[in-house]
Amino acid sequence: MRILTSLITLLTGAGIIWFTSYTQNMIQTPPLFTSFYFLGALFLAYPVYQATKWYITKEDNDAKDPDSIRMKRCPHCDTPHYNESNYCHMCGAKL
Repeated sequence: MRILTSLITLLTGAGIIWFTSYTQNMIQTPPLFTSFYFLGALFLAYPVYQATKWYITKEDNDAKDPDSIRMKRCPHCDTPHYNESNYCHMCGAKL
């Protein structure tokens, strides 16, 4: 869903920029109309910013997540278990 939203936003920004450039070349437009060009540029920049932010935080969370690194080991059979486990899945001993 995130990719579809970003794609729609990119296409909207490109459409706004194209329409603004087209109308400025065809007819004389007031300077206020130029602000739509910058609005289109924002529509183009925002998904790029969101994708960059998601990519950076995704890598940081994978690298720094302490629960994914630390795991309990069964004292009897040495089987690794998640931190939330209370009993061994192999031998049934209390962890």
